[in-house]
Amino acid sequence: MWETDVILVGSGFGGMSCAALLAHYNFDVIVCESHSIPGGAAHSFERQGFKFDSGLSLTFWSIILCLA
Repeated sequence: MWETDVILVGSGFGGMSCAALLAHYNFDVIVCESHSIPGGAAHSFERQGFKFDSGLSLTFWSIILCLA
């Protein structure tokens, strides 16, 4: 059985920053993430040799294009 002080759900920028800060102050932290790698919205994917952002930049540009 594990004993921990804090369990964080999500390993995006906020989750990882919070985990690092808590660990710095000697809290035992567990970070849970549904993806196979950490990063939250800061992911990308590759198709036919091209790399695509799938996180915040994708959302940002979708908003810009809608407003144009």
